[in-house]
Amino acid sequence: MLIWLIYLFLPMLLSYGLYPLMLYLFVKLSKQTSPIINLDQPTFDIYILTALHNEEKVIAKKLQSILDSQYPQQRIFPIFGLDACTDQSATIIEQFREKMPNIQVVNFPQRSGKPFIINTLQKMVPEHALIFLTDANVFPDAAALGILAKNFQDPTVMLVDATFRNPEHKKDDAIFEQDYNSYEQCIKSWESDLNGTLMGPSGGGYMIRATAFTCVPDNFLVDDFFIGLNCFKNGGRCLQDKDAICYESVNGTLADEFKRKRRIAAGNFQNLAYFLRHNELLSAKQWSCFFFHKILRWIHPIWVCFHLFFYFFLTEASRMTALFIIILIFINALFNMVFSKVHLHWKPVKSVHYFIIMNMGLLWGFFDYLKGIKSNVWQPTPRN
Repeated sequence: MLIWLIYLFLPMLLSYGLYPLMLYLFVKLSKQTSPIINLDQPTFDIYILTALHNEEKVIAKKLQSILDSQYPQQRIFPIFGLDACTDQSATIIEQFREKMPNIQVVNFPQRSGKPFIINTLQKMVPEHALIFLTDANVFPDAAALGILAKNFQDPTVMLVDATFRNPEHKKDDAIFEQDYNSYEQCIKSWESDLNGTLMGPSGGGYMIRATAFTCVPDNFLVDDFFIGLNCFKNGGRCLQDKDAICYESVNGTLADEFKRKRRIAAGNFQNLAYFLRHNELLSAKQWSCFFFHKILRWIHPIWVCFHLFFYFFLTEASRMTALFIIILIFINALFNMVFSKVHLHWKPVKSVHYFIIMNMGLLWGFFDYLKGIKSNVWQPTPRN
């Protein structure tokens, strides 16, 4: 049974276990050094592009975080794309205009989706500038913009991702999402340190050269991954800066997280199909990172479901293995439900349950992709 279990979970073991371990060892053994960067004078204009839909609960805090930036305000140009907002978002932004004369607002009267809005706003950015792509509920600390910008003094750097922290935990489910995000950021940091092949930035806050931006195709659900991988063209590098801190509260419920994972998964398979058709955009080294970090994770729930079904037509031992896995999943779900009712939070049970829900979202997203993506309009996670 042990051999069957190892085979059944092989994609997961490779992607979540062996690949991070190998990255860590390579980074430790690497002799690479970072270039010397001058921090004295900022040399770039920074255009902050944000698509938002009914974000009145967080937009004032977002604007204040930009005002608090240590980067010279005269070199910061916030542009907000209002996606058919029906709340007070526009009014709140207007109240900041006196303090932020460079601010611009573009109204989209019909729901258009983040990728379409970002594609539109990007056309307003001059080629010499940097673009900070960010969400309404992400708040860079005072030093973040300057720290991100300094990396672009290296002409090979096309994109730099921020490091994210969650300032608070308002729901227990958010703890497991934050743990997963921390684990992901470690892997991205090692990819960045080793060879500049960061596999997709955190969509909430990353900086890119205006000349490296590639417009996102229609109906694509995941814009940041598409933009990030296109930055590898012509020898470009993608990095993560550990010192550039952005704060993002992770407060959604497990149901909210399932919907988000499902939408992202459908978008991931769109990206996979695109880059398989345009394989020349990535080098062999980048494809290796793509395969072990992303593709194996995306196909893992499909791999498991296929083999659980297939095992029922093999030997008695394989049928017992399949039943054993299915029973464990149901037992975990039952324990999680009972513990939640009595407000008992045993981390091993809830962590496994979160991982199962995450992979169910991946599986449902795959089916959504097969059915065809008709629209990339999104509904933001509820804000607090």
